Amino acid sequence: MNISFILFYYLPEKTTQHYLYQPLIDKLLSQGHTVNVITPNQTRGLSKEEIKQYQKIKKENVNGVNVYRINAFTYNPNRFNKFKLLLRYLSVSFLLPRKLKNIKSDVIFTQTNPPIFLAYFVSKWAKRKKIRLVYNVQDLYPDNIFRPSSIFYHLTNPFKLKTLQSSDSIITISETMKKTLLTKINDETKIKVIYNFAISEYQSKAHEEIVRTRLKIDKTKFNVIYAGNIGYVQDLDVLLRAAELTKDNNHIVYHIVGEGSQVERIRNKIITLNLQNVFFHPMQTVEDAVYLYHLADVNIISILPHVIRTALPLKVSSCLEAKKPIVFIGLEDEIDEKWKNQHIITINKRDYHKLAKTLSELSINPRIEVTYNNEMFDREQNINSYIEEILGR
Repeated sequence: MNISFILFYYLPEKTTQHYLYQPLIDKLLSQGHTVNVITPNQTRGLSKEEIKQYQKIKKENVNGVNVYRINAFTYNPNRFNKFKLLLRYLSVSFLLPRKLKNIKSDVIFTQTNPPIFLAYFVSKWAKRKKIRLVYNVQDLYPDNIFRPSSIFYHLTNPFKLKTLQSSDSIITISETMKKTLLTKINDETKIKVIYNFAISEYQSKAHEEIVRTRLKIDKTKFNVIYAGNIGYVQDLDVLLRAAELTKDNNHIVYHIVGEGSQVERIRNKIITLNLQNVFFHPMQTVEDAVYLYHLADVNIISILPHVIRTALPLKVSSCLEAKKPIVFIGLEDEIDEKWKNQHIITINKRDYHKLAKTLSELSINPRIEVTYNNEMFDREQNINSYIEEILGR
């Protein structure tokens, strides 16, 4: 079969998307299928010279994959602003689907980044040509960026509905998100839940110590670690307020590791609140991120209230595998997830007083290892489930 992936990022960009989708691509290639990837000219993590180089490459074969690079609107990463990002999103959304008319495809696989319009235009093409469309809903737009009463929600939600209706298979990443999708389309047979597996693997205790030394994580302290994206929906203000309440406890230290749109604001807030017990670190490589969850005495997962209906943080699987206590901020809703058990401590209503009290109590107890039910995050099983949905088995 000829299978075409429409991806916002691809090699040499190694985002989390790469670690999720590349195993699917590799397995399809090993089964004898032809795999095409349609992607915009690469920019993330590249030098100016490399960005210019990729603007000139239209097609190449990368490890057996036919990669079609579309020259979309590009801006200097050092001169980022939201308007330029919007132009990039719109350019990619309009240009990538047009390439499908030149590529033989039996199945098209698309996903939710950039939001709304890329998948919509892909779905229009697939429906017109009667090609099987598999839609991977990693984030449920516009629900996670606009309130239902917003005019922007009313303007964009119809495009989302049409994409869902046109898709032959919808893969989403939690039972809670499936419930949200069922408020949009009344066809449960279309929707398959496949959880995101851990995108990197723990290899050795020796490398864990390398990461510990690099980030100066003191094993004699009680280390509260947040590692991941630092954006608006991650709501790290709750964590900083808890750190402020516990700053006289020299045993508790906080490590915030990551990147995102709110980095400068969070760093400035650490300074403003004089939080000498909070240490900020830049984003680590995907391969090293797994060690952070093992180095923690408690792992923090944090989202704004009700975001769980529209997204599930990718780090959940890695935190579960680390077998350390997890404090999950923002599970306001009653969710029916098998991985949520008595070892996951929830903090709701942005209650930083409760969070500070919880962390203080945990810091008194000996370091513990806990076991979670994480069978639904099994890597090989979930890769096979993706393949079955793509091939329509």
